[in-house]
Amino acid sequence: RLPAGTYRVTTVANGYFADERTVEVAAGAAVTGIDQTLVKATAIRGTVSFASGPGGAGSVELRGSGGAVLGTRAFTAAGGPFVFYVEAGADFTLAASAATYLPLDLPITVTTGVDYNGADLALVRQTRIAGSIGFAELVGGLGKPGTIWFSDSDGTVLGLGGFASTGGDFEFFTPVGGTFNLRTETLPPVYVEVDTTFTVTAGVDVTGLEFDLALK
Repeated sequence: RLPAGTYRVTTVANGYFADERTVEVAAGAAVTGIDQTLVKATAIRGTVSFASGPGGAGSVELRGSGGAVLGTRAFTAAGGPFVFYVEAGADFTLAASAATYLPLDLPITVTTGVDYNGADLALVRQTRIAGSIGFAELVGGLGKPGTIWFSDSDGTVLGLGGFASTGGDFEFFTPVGGTFNLRTETLPPVYVEVDTTFTVTAGVDVTGLEFDLALK
């Protein structure tokens, strides 16, 4: 038996919208007739995959008119299936994003009561710029630690990374082509800086860049 008071009765089932009722229970009284009818949801199903690269964790958003986010589903670097449920049909957008990948929007039209299947989202990796830093000359058997900056043609820094006294690899990504710059500096600044400008074509990776720093 329940003590007198106000209660909330919730009924849930997979593929249906939950139904909630508020019930007042009086002392010593039985409560009957709490009938609940669940409304079937329309499913939107799809899969996230990666057209290139190793994949990356991210999310899929279901957006309504005006771009309002109606739901979000996360995915791992392996991609995988997702499902959203809506009560009424309409025009929606599925928007997928993941680190180092180009965002992808897929407009869809859903009819009430008719599940939408096959919303497959294949993410394409951004253009990759990668290489390594070494030392042409050493001081006491080692180089010096430092920083490498990746900037656009306006000088805006798009990314930066550090390297150790033994050198190391670097990697940057850009969603667009254009003119870019790489610059290095050691601490203390006893090595000649790298300051190189180059052109990138969107979708064509620039790899194998090797910088051997020389002493000043």
